[in-house]
Amino acid sequence: MAKYEQEIILQEEIAKKAAVKARMSALIQSPIPRDDVNFKKFLPNGSFANGRDRATYAVDHLVPLWEQNLTNSSERDRIMELIDSMKKVAQ
Repeated sequence: MAKYEQEIILQEEIAKKAAVKARMSALIQSPIPRDDVNFKKFLPNGSFANGRDRATYAVDHLVPLWEQNLTNSSERDRIMELIDSMKKVAQ
């Protein structure tokens, strides 16, 4: 479902809006509290309009931070299963 959203729904909407596409990369902030590494800082030459760049930011930057920040063991196990699924989809 996440892959479909990223590759089809979001990608089509981004393609329609050239002005948004040009500014989007600089505007995207990390959804993780106290993480000051935004999309542009992590991928200086990347574009949030590019699905592969979005996946790289999510899998290589956000997912490791989520993994580090999980503290509740039962919740951690559930989320780790979701993260593993996301990694497989991104490959």
